[in-house]
Amino acid sequence: MTQGLAVGSALFVLSCVALSSAQAADKCQAADNDPAPGRIVQWTGPCSNGLATGSGIAEISANGTVVRRTEGVFTKGVATGPYKITDFESGKPVQVIEGSDDGPVKITRYKNDTISMVTEFAKHRGVPDEEKKITFYRDGAVASIETGLWVGGKLSGSCSVERYKDGQLAKAYSGICLGGILSGQAKVHIYGSSPAHDVLFEGPYTNGLLDGQGESSEVLTGASPVPAESCLKAGDVTLHYAGDWTANSMNGTGTIESDFCAANKEGPIQRVHMTAAGGWIQGDQNGETLVTYAIDGGAPIRIKRVYDHGALVSETLLDQAGAEQAKDSDVKTESLCKATPWVCSGNMTKSAPFAAHP
Repeated sequence: MTQGLAVGSALFVLSCVALSSAQAADKCQAADNDPAPGRIVQWTGPCSNGLATGSGIAEISANGTVVRRTEGVFTKGVATGPYKITDFESGKPVQVIEGSDDGPVKITRYKNDTISMVTEFAKHRGVPDEEKKITFYRDGAVASIETGLWVGGKLSGSCSVERYKDGQLAKAYSGICLGGILSGQAKVHIYGSSPAHDVLFEGPYTNGLLDGQGESSEVLTGASPVPAESCLKAGDVTLHYAGDWTANSMNGTGTIESDFCAANKEGPIQRVHMTAAGGWIQGDQNGETLVTYAIDGGAPIRIKRVYDHGALVSETLLDQAGAEQAKDSDVKTESLCKATPWVCSGNMTKSAPFAAHP
């Protein structure tokens, strides 16, 4: 086997603890992947034609200390599986390999008596696949789970990664990786970006950054602590952006949709659906934006706003079905603002929910 995944090609004579007196007189040969002077192997199991064959245990010792124990099925002196290989340092396990030469393989590595890494993959005809699942640990807890095609020790090609913090899933992404970095179409999920909220991103990535036509959504995962979301439920999308991105920032043209809860002058809480189409520069709204509000599915309210790098310059009521008939736009706007103050004064949500970069 290669990379310590199997016993190597060098054959050593093993002392044979056999099942019969005839076998006890035999000397068995088995492969050792790290031949060195002073290494002694004791084999417990059957022999065939001078080679360790069948189910048994091979223990390799160096200077009187066991450095490797192989339990499993041997063929012509080689552990072909199913097998379990344990490597020791100072009497403590540092690596455990479970599997076979044609099937799944699991490698568990230890550091200071604590699991540090688990690698899982499949072997076909003795050759490992490039696709592997590697679980990394930190202080005994899972830090990340990374699955995909590995080249030179880094994900390159199809990839899927989960990252954990304090035992909780914090971020997950899947797509195309190059040298361990997202570089292609991908989906990114950030968990708990704010209380009871997750954020999702989808689009093309360059050097780990969202770049091009993409989407982002903020989704409720439970009862929101924010009063403006009191009428929403888990699974509702509170804010969605579809449009241009540059290096993780909304940059170019796009459309935002938002759902929130608000009270009118009579007091009842209403659900408001807002859409805004316009331009953004590095996450800030810029230029003319057309905004539409629909209250509880009712007639739309349309407003034109003008921004200068995030600063509101002006807003104009374009029309409101059912509003009082007034010739002066300012009068209509003032009346509307008194009835529904959340519509006015640039209260449209900016890019804050997307502050956690994908």
